Amino acid sequence: MFGLASSRLSGQSARVTELEVARDAVGSAARALNCAVEFGRLTAAEVDARVGPPILLSPELVELWSVATPLRVSLPFAPDTLHLFPPDVIADRNAGYFGESWRSAWLVIGDVAGDPVIADTGQPGTPIMLAIHGMGAWRPATVAPSPTAFVSAIAAWLRVLHRFDGEHLDEDNDLNVKPGFDEALRDELRLVLSDDCVGALISYIER
Repeated sequence: MFGLASSRLSGQSARVTELEVARDAVGSAARALNCAVEFGRLTAAEVDARVGPPILLSPELVELWSVATPLRVSLPFAPDTLHLFPPDVIADRNAGYFGESWRSAWLVIGDVAGDPVIADTGQPGTPIMLAIHGMGAWRPATVAPSPTAFVSAIAAWLRVLHRFDGEHLDEDNDLNVKPGFDEALRDELRLVLSDDCVGALISYIER
């Protein structure tokens, strides 16, 4: 399994560069918001060893945790906090997810106040999905076609958040979304996501 992921990863130098750009964009945007973010690097073999069996890794997840290992990634995310998990804790973090509506190819790589950030390892590109917990059944929405696109979308969100003084809700207007915020966010997200993913991500943010 890992040998296949490793061989496919070796031919993805262009995508690795894209992920590096997205990783650095998150770091810059987070610093502008006075958020501490720390990414590291691992070899593909280290990723495999730290995740361990029987977790199914896709080439895109190996790439993510090789180039942008989340050592400390906790970011403001409408209005809760987005956490991305390092590979060392993935097995433990996935232990409680099961049920008829949960699929074996889904891997939780982060969360937002208990809502899982899911990587679908059974689909090409490893799409990233967000699901709301406590609904009786899991109905995740696809918000990015790949981990790289998801990191880029996080950077876009943070940039727009900074432009609106770190808050997307207006405390002086019954906590409604600030005028112009949605439009600015859509414009930024459309640079990295399809319209369907943009709509799904904004729907989640404003749930």
